[in-house]
Amino acid sequence: MKDTFEKIENKEIKRCSKCGQYKELAQFYDSNLSSGYGRICVSCKQIKNFKPQLKAKQTTPYCPKCNGSMLIKKSSFGKFYGCARFPICDGKRNINFIS
Repeated sequence: MKDTFEKIENKEIKRCSKCGQYKELAQFYDSNLSSGYGRICVSCKQIKNFKPQLKAKQTTPYCPKCNGSMLIKKSSFGKFYGCARFPICDGKRNINFIS
């Protein structure tokens, strides 16, 4: 255990930010990087089925009055989209509104 801490302090081993395992510094070498060493180990980079997560598109409509974002709100008549800038802007749309 003490030997492991000494290796970390001497930068002989490093922790992979993807798998969380401590590995030799040579496992992080990447010739494409300016520093020569990356944060992810070589074995994690070789995963073939890796798909980065894309950000979801905004599905809520924009306010017809101020072009701001809208929130789902409730009233005695049911749900509707109301402007997030209420009470400055009182824009609203039907919940069944499509873009």
